[in-house]
Amino acid sequence: MPPAPKPPPLASVTDSTVAGVLDALLLTRPEVDRSSLIALKGRRVTGTCEWLLRHDRYREWLKGIDPPLLWISGGPGKGKTILSIYITEELESVVDAAQGVLLYYFCSNRDKNRNSAVTIMRGLLHQWLSLHPNLAQHIQNFFDGSETTKYTISSFICLWKLFLNLLNHTNAPQVVCVLDGLDECEEESLKQLLDVLGEYFSDSEAKPKTYLKVILLSRPQPGPLESKLHRFPRIKLDDSDVEIQKDVEKYISAKIAELAAENILSEDKLLQVRQTLMASAEGTFLWVGFVADELKGKNWLQINDILHRLPKDLGGVYQRLLQQVEDKEKLVPILQWVVLAARPMTVDELAVAAEIKAFHALTPAEILKDRLASCGLLVKVDGDVVNLVHESAREFFQSDQINIDGINIFRMNHKTHRSLMRTCLGLIEGSYKSPGSISNASLDNSLLTYASLYWPEHFRQAMDSVEAQFEFSSQFFRAESPVRDDWWKFYWDREQYGGAPPSFTLLHLAAYFGNLAWAKMLLKNSAAAGIPFRRHTSRKDTYGRTPLFWAATRGHRDVVELLLEHGAKINSKDRDKLTALHIAVTGEHKDVVSLLLDRSARIEAKGSYGDTPLIRAIQANSKDIVKLLLEHGARVDALPTPPGIAALKGPMDPLEERAKQLLELQEQLFTARYENQSRLVDLTLKILTVSLRYKPIFKLVALYVRHWSVGRWEVLQDLVKNNESARLRKWAQSFSGVGDQLVEARNPRDLEAMTGLSVRVFEVVSTADLEALLVIGVLVGSSVMLASAKSRWREGVEISGRTFSQFASLAYHRGTGESLDYGVRQFLIDLDASIRTGNRADTVDRVVVMFRTHLAILASKDPRPIEYMSTVITEYFERYIGGSYEEQLFSDASEACANELAAISKCQDSRRLFLVLSAIFQIAQHSREKGQDRFLNIPPASCLILCQDDPDSHRWLIGEGIPETMSVLISRQQQGPARKRAFKALVECLIIGKQFGLSLSMGVRETVKRNLEPIDGVDGMLDQILST
Repeated sequence: MPPAPKPPPLASVTDSTVAGVLDALLLTRPEVDRSSLIALKGRRVTGTCEWLLRHDRYREWLKGIDPPLLWISGGPGKGKTILSIYITEELESVVDAAQGVLLYYFCSNRDKNRNSAVTIMRGLLHQWLSLHPNLAQHIQNFFDGSETTKYTISSFICLWKLFLNLLNHTNAPQVVCVLDGLDECEEESLKQLLDVLGEYFSDSEAKPKTYLKVILLSRPQPGPLESKLHRFPRIKLDDSDVEIQKDVEKYISAKIAELAAENILSEDKLLQVRQTLMASAEGTFLWVGFVADELKGKNWLQINDILHRLPKDLGGVYQRLLQQVEDKEKLVPILQWVVLAARPMTVDELAVAAEIKAFHALTPAEILKDRLASCGLLVKVDGDVVNLVHESAREFFQSDQINIDGINIFRMNHKTHRSLMRTCLGLIEGSYKSPGSISNASLDNSLLTYASLYWPEHFRQAMDSVEAQFEFSSQFFRAESPVRDDWWKFYWDREQYGGAPPSFTLLHLAAYFGNLAWAKMLLKNSAAAGIPFRRHTSRKDTYGRTPLFWAATRGHRDVVELLLEHGAKINSKDRDKLTALHIAVTGEHKDVVSLLLDRSARIEAKGSYGDTPLIRAIQANSKDIVKLLLEHGARVDALPTPPGIAALKGPMDPLEERAKQLLELQEQLFTARYENQSRLVDLTLKILTVSLRYKPIFKLVALYVRHWSVGRWEVLQDLVKNNESARLRKWAQSFSGVGDQLVEARNPRDLEAMTGLSVRVFEVVSTADLEALLVIGVLVGSSVMLASAKSRWREGVEISGRTFSQFASLAYHRGTGESLDYGVRQFLIDLDASIRTGNRADTVDRVVVMFRTHLAILASKDPRPIEYMSTVITEYFERYIGGSYEEQLFSDASEACANELAAISKCQDSRRLFLVLSAIFQIAQHSREKGQDRFLNIPPASCLILCQDDPDSHRWLIGEGIPETMSVLISRQQQGPARKRAFKALVECLIIGKQFGLSLSMGVRETVKRNLEPIDGVDGMLDQILST
C-alpha cells in the first residue's frame, strides 16, 4: 500500500506548488539513472564517441538545420547507451552556454517506471521543473486536487500538452531532448510518442519561440521506429564501420592497459592479445568487455588458450559463460526466473521461487548469490534486485544459440513459462486455503505478491504448451472456485481499482488479460459440451459487463474479434448503459474502435448521461477517434454549437477541420452532463428525504443508492479533476439540505442512518469514485456538523465527527488521502473568510467543528488520520501567528474549547477531558515555539472564560479534572522546552482556579505532585501556588 499523502503546507504557496507538482511527476530521476548506468557500464574510454561530434548529420542537427530530430540506431552491444551518456555530457556545456535547457531520459524495459511514453514525459517534465521551478505556475492547475493530478500523470496526451505549455512559457531559446533506449518501450506507447513528435515537427503552423531539438537512440526495431522515423535524418551505427571500429580500438587499448597493470606480460604478448581482440570484436563493445573481463587474473597459458577459443559474437560469449558453470542444474531454475519474470525479482523472491533452503549457517539468500556468482558477468545484483547484464542475454536464452550440448538445459520457451505458471498457481492455491483468508504461513512468503499479480502473464506465454487435462483440473480453474474468488479480490485490491471486484467467469478473465489462446480453448470446450457460444460470450458480471466489454476496456483487439465471431452481443450494455464501443473510445483504443465500427456497433448508443461514443471521444480529446467516428457517420446535430457559430461543420467540410471544431466543445458538453446529473441527484435526494419517514422504504432506497453509486460518479470525478470548486459546492448543497433538515428536527437515528449509508456507499465504490465522493462527503459532513454546532446539538456534532473519522480511515486505507484533504481545504477557505470578515460567532463554531473532528479521529486511534489532522490544524493556526488576526483567532479557539469543557464539566466526563487535552498537547507538539505557547495557552484561557461565567458550576473541572489530567500528560512528555511550556500552562490553570476559590483538595494535590515528580523543584513551586 502506498504511503498516505501528506497535506501540503499552507504557509508557502509557491514552494508547495512546485514541490507538489514535482512529487506528483516523480518516478525516477534521469540524472540518477544516468549515474547508475555509468556505475553499471563503466566510464567512457577517453577518445571514444568523439567521432559523433564531427559527423555531418549531427553537426547539421546541432546547428538547427531542419528537421530538428536525429535518430541514431544500432544493434545490441554497439555502445548506444555509452554514446547517449556522452551526448548528454557534451551537450550540457553547449546548451548551457546558449542559455538553453537540456533534458534526457534512459528507458529500460525491465523497469515499469522507465518503459513507456508516460514515464518518459514525466521524467522530462520533472527534470525541467527541477531546473526551472518558476515554470510550475503555468501548469499548476493540472495538479489541483487528487483526481486532476491522477489524470494528469497517467495521460500521455495531457503530459505532452504540459510539455508544449512549458515550451510556450520558457524564456530559453532552445530545449534539447536526448532519449535513449526507445526500443525498450512498450510498443503501443512508443507509437504514441513517435506520433506526437512526428506531428509536431511536421506541423506547418507557427511553433513556440523556443526551438525544440530531439535526439533518439535505439535499436532499429521494433517496427514503429522504422515506419515513424524513416523521414528524419539518421545515423546507423551498424553502417558506421570506420568510426565504431576506431572507438572499439580505443576501448580495447584501455582494456589491454588494465590487463598489463595486473599481469607481467611482454609487449609482444600484449600486442597478440590486442590483435586477436581487434580481429574478432566486429564493432561490439559488449563482446570486448566480456572477453577482457575473462582474461583478468589469468596467466599467459590460460590467456593464450582463451584467445584460441574466442567466441565469435555475444551469443558465443554467453555460451562460454554457461559452459564454465560447474553445477548447472542448480542454476537452471534461478535463471529461468531471472530471464522470464515479468519484472526484475529480488534475491528473496528468487530464493523462494527456486526452492533454495538454508544450509547450516548459510541463508537461502546467501546461497542464491553464491550460485549467481558462478555464471560470471551474465547476471548483476543491484542492491537486492537481480538483473541480466544486457537485454541481448534475455534474447539468447530463448534462441537457437543455446541448443548445444552441455548448456541446452538452459533453453527457455513456452514450456518454461508453464513451469513458472504452475509454481505461481501452486503458491496461490496453497495460500488461499479457506474462503476470505490467506494462510498465516503465506503472509511471510515473499513470492506470493509476484505470483498473484503475474501468473496470468506466464499463463498467456505458456498457452502453446498447456496440458488442458492437467492444468484445468485444478481447483483454481473450476467453474465455481473459492480460491479463485479470493485471489481475484486480492488482485483487484492490489491494482487499486477499489470496491468489490466484478464476478468474473473464466471467459471474463481470459478477455480481461488478453489471453487469446485460453479464450479459444474455453469456447471450444463449450462447444464440445453442447453449450451455445452465446451463453458464454453474453454472460454478464455484477457490473453488467460481458467478456467483450472487458476485452474492449483493456484494448485486446484479437480477443474482441474472437468474441464477436462467437456470437458476442456487440451492443450489450452494462449497468451504466455503456457499450463496448463507448468504453473502447474512452480508453482511446483506436484499433478496437475501428473493429467495432466495422462490425456495425451502434454508433449513436447513449449511456446513462446521454453520452454517445462521439461525445466520449470529444471528452477524451482524441482527435483520431473523433475523425474515425465521423468517417463512420457519427451524428453531430444533437451537439451544442460553439459561441458565435451558426452551425457545426458538416460532411462536406474537411475531416480535420470538423474534428478540430468538435474538440472545442468539451466545456459545453461537460456543463450539460453536470446539469443532467444534478437533476438526477436532486430527484434521488427528494425520494430519500421522504423515505426517512417510512423505514421499510428507506431500506429499499438505501440499497438502491448504494447500488447506483458504484461506477456512476463520472461527472463528479470530472468536477474534482477540473478543480470546479463552485460546482462541487453547489452539488454538495443538495446533500447538505437533507442533513440540515435532520439537524433541525434533532433526529439522531435518522442522521445516523444517513451517515451510515454514506459510509457503506464509500466502502463499495471504485477508487476513482471514492476519490470524487470523498470531496463531496467532507463538504456535506462539515456543513451538517457546522449546522449542529450552531444549533448547539452536541449529538449531531458527534455523529458527524464519527462519520468524518470513518471517511479519513477509509481514505488512507485506500490511498485517497489527497481527496480528503481537498474537501478539508474547502472548509478552511470558509474559515479564512469568517476570520477576515470578523464574523466571530461563525469562527468559533467552525473551530468547534475542527476540534471535534480531531477528537473523533483521536478516538479512532488510526495513526495516519490522526497525524494528518494534527498537521492540518497546526499549519492552519501557525499561518496566522505574527499577523493581525492572530489574537482574534486564538481567542475564538479558546472560546470554542471553553464550550467543549463546559459540556465535559456538566457530566464530569474524565475520558472526554483526557481526549480534549491530549488533542491540544499533540497539536502543540507539532508546532514551533510561538505556536506551542499559543496552543498551550488555550486550556488556561478557557478556564478563565468558564470561571468568569459561573465558577461554582466548574468546581470539579478546574479543581480536579484539569490538574490531574494535565499532570498525567506532562509526565509523559520528554524533558525539554515543550514540557516546560506545558507545565507553565498547568500553573496558570491552578492560579486561575485559586483566584476564583476553586482550590485543589489534598488528594488531588498529592496526585498532581506524584505525576510531576520528574520535574525538578515541582513540590516547592506547587506548594507556593496552592498555599492560601
